[in-house]
Amino acid sequence: MYKLISIGLLFFLPLLCTGQEDAVLNIPQNSLSWFDTPTRTDSLKKLLAESQGREKVHLLCELSKELIRVKTPPDKYIRYLQEALELSEKLNYNTGKVMVFFIYSLHYKAENNDIKELQALKQAESFFDHETHWTLKHRIWYFTGLLYRSINQPDSAFFYHYLSLTRLDKDTAWFAHLRSHVLLMQHASLSNEHKQIRVQIENIYDLLQANMSYFSYAGFRFPEYYEELSINLANFGEYRRANTMMLALLKELNNLEKKSVYTEFMAAKILGRIARINSHWGRNDSALVYFDKSIRYFDKVYNDHKESLHQLHTPPSYRVFAINAANQLEERAVVYIRTGELKKAEEDLLQSMQIRREYEDMLGEAMCCEKMGELYSMRGQFLEALNWYNTALNIKNEMLEQHKERARRDAKFLLFSNESYASTYLKIGRLYNDWSKPQLGVEYIRQSLFYSREAGFQRREAEALTTLGDIYLFMIQADSALVYYNTAKSIYENMEHKQGLAEIHESIGSFCSSQLAYTEAGKNYSVSQQLYEELEMLASLAGVLVKQGNILGSQGYLYQAIDKYSQGLEIGLKLNMPHLKMNAYSGLSEVFLVLGEIEESFLNYKKYHEMKDLLFTMESNRYLTEIETQYETEQNRQKLLLLESQNKLSQEREARSKMIILVMVGFIVIMLLWILLYLRHNRLKNGHERIQLQLKLFRSQMNPHFIFNSLGSIQSSILNEEPDKAVKYLSRFSRLMRNILDSSDNEKVTLSTELATIENYLELQKARFTKKFDYKITGKENLDADTIYIPPMLAQPFIENSIEHGIRYLEKKGFINVSFHLDDSVLFMEVEDNGIGRKRAGEIARLQDKDHQSMAIQITRRRIEVINKQSARDIRFEIKDLYDDKKTATGTKVTFEIPVS
Repeated sequence: MYKLISIGLLFFLPLLCTGQEDAVLNIPQNSLSWFDTPTRTDSLKKLLAESQGREKVHLLCELSKELIRVKTPPDKYIRYLQEALELSEKLNYNTGKVMVFFIYSLHYKAENNDIKELQALKQAESFFDHETHWTLKHRIWYFTGLLYRSINQPDSAFFYHYLSLTRLDKDTAWFAHLRSHVLLMQHASLSNEHKQIRVQIENIYDLLQANMSYFSYAGFRFPEYYEELSINLANFGEYRRANTMMLALLKELNNLEKKSVYTEFMAAKILGRIARINSHWGRNDSALVYFDKSIRYFDKVYNDHKESLHQLHTPPSYRVFAINAANQLEERAVVYIRTGELKKAEEDLLQSMQIRREYEDMLGEAMCCEKMGELYSMRGQFLEALNWYNTALNIKNEMLEQHKERARRDAKFLLFSNESYASTYLKIGRLYNDWSKPQLGVEYIRQSLFYSREAGFQRREAEALTTLGDIYLFMIQADSALVYYNTAKSIYENMEHKQGLAEIHESIGSFCSSQLAYTEAGKNYSVSQQLYEELEMLASLAGVLVKQGNILGSQGYLYQAIDKYSQGLEIGLKLNMPHLKMNAYSGLSEVFLVLGEIEESFLNYKKYHEMKDLLFTMESNRYLTEIETQYETEQNRQKLLLLESQNKLSQEREARSKMIILVMVGFIVIMLLWILLYLRHNRLKNGHERIQLQLKLFRSQMNPHFIFNSLGSIQSSILNEEPDKAVKYLSRFSRLMRNILDSSDNEKVTLSTELATIENYLELQKARFTKKFDYKITGKENLDADTIYIPPMLAQPFIENSIEHGIRYLEKKGFINVSFHLDDSVLFMEVEDNGIGRKRAGEIARLQDKDHQSMAIQITRRRIEVINKQSARDIRFEIKDLYDDKKTATGTKVTFEIPVS
């Protein structure tokens, strides 16, 4: 009976040892079990007593391999290996020796002994003969290549990974070819051989598609290979192909009749991969949909497979599962940050960090900290953002210290660490630039550049170079900026990276625009537009279209500008992009204003302000309602006057027909009426123009940065428990806002009101620019300020220019003197500063704020022209640049001559 049982076990042994996958590939017993399929060690031990010869060698090797896999102490299996080696030598059985030394390599691998592992693999290779099966050869070459890669010998790694392609038949050993192509693709990625990456991508894809009939066999792990393909395609900006591949893979996984915890886990991962592709593609709505599905699917898999996930040897382990679930939360937070849903983003990041801490995923925790830094930077809380970034760096330093031995011997781990450092330093550099600390920004960007080059991470290197270009342009070093832009462009061209090329052409276009080289800017924007269209990156495309509208408008091509703005706006509305909609509405408003289409200009301006309020959280609905009411009232007045004139003309016609003898008198009366109507029309036109000028002037006063900083100073005083100071600032702020609002409705105000507005404004600006300047208002004590009436807010734009452009960049402390004196019914009002002068200020403004053009002086000049048309005596003003004996600019002086009654 015992013999019958033994014979039965021998018959089923190949199935027990090799599993279903071996049978599918027609792998014989003498190649060891494939894909680390678990076997029953108790059955193998029972068979050893009855086995002999080569069969016993196989059993000894299988038993040793399984004991290593389940982490049995070495003394429990080394004796089996020694016995297998002795028997193989006695039988002169080379394949047995190959198997023994291969298993010895697994033993040394578990002990982290690289030298002995490599020696064992080399010994195994030395016994290859015609009987050695291809699966054994491939596995030994495969592990030898991985070992060489981990000890930073890429040439040897490449040689061994290439052997399967040259020495094994592609049709029989197709799976060995597949794994070799994957490894060669990874090798090409580490050495930045971008064309070779693309070659391997196509080879892998062809092999996968040709062998889809094996998809249902879990041992082949097809989903992982498809996922890696999609990652590499997305890295090249081929989002559509990557997305299509992942959707097809998801369909295959869902159609499987028999689902395992592994296939369910992969389905959840693939949903997240699709979401991430859409996120990088600029399709935020689709990304959020798939992230939600992925997170729900991870929950479902956990509820359905709790026991399997918590078993130590069942892939995936619960740690891997949990970390992948945390990845989806982290990446969904990225989309929320981009769409401005910062509260949701923070909740996801905190939850992701909690999971990572529980399972000691230090790198994942650091990445979450980085994204928290981005979140706080978006809120304008730069100090908190910096703290998060520094926390990320500290975690990475701790991780590297814990794994310094691995970092020393594992080149791939070290490169990955360097990539991670490069990312954090780049974000800190950008933070400092946004924080108006460009010099500090440069230091961190250079750190990012160093780590990017150490890792061979060319995409991050190009991003760092582009950011350096942006910072140097901000610091008025245009030549240096262009050098960095062109270097980044060369990298993207070498990579054949379409997305990167689109981005750098957009940056160079903006650079050319800042230098007023509109033709070159247009060429670069056109290249960027074409590439974004090819990649179907609609969000980025919309941004370029609006920038094209800006330069076309600057060149006077107004209708072409309207077309570009409209195209960009259409995409912005479709994708719900508030910033882009705001910029497009602003551009359209300005262009229509130049064309004289006041109603269209007003409507777009209103939409611009709606977007601006949404983004900057400013409560200006009341202001817009007032302006709209003024506009509609003016329209009604014009209609009534037109109707009145028509009635009068009709009466004159009747009188002329009845009194022919008085035709000459009637003609004179009609002419007089026509002249009267003409004068009235001009007055109405001037009044309407005055309203528009007041609207623009009011808009220039309601500077969101000024208001934000003023309120920030008040808040700071409250938090520092300085109630007197807070009340003082709040009182000045409220009076200033009230004066501005009241002044926008009146053609003239008392000098005392204007003095209060000026003083409140200066005090609030002093709170904003602490210890940056002093001021003095002189001559007011010699005037009866309550009886003198002047147009409102004439001086304020020039005081603002003195602070923002004259004194702001002054190394020493600035001073502003506002003086008044009355001479023969003419009020002289002077604004004098000791700033850097108009010429230097203009250079800085063009380079640092290239998208903004100050209109305050032009508005004031046009406003005075309109006032002078209706006054007997003209208002005059003069701007004079001040110089010392060495012709060095010492400031600016603005003088107004205002007739008063």
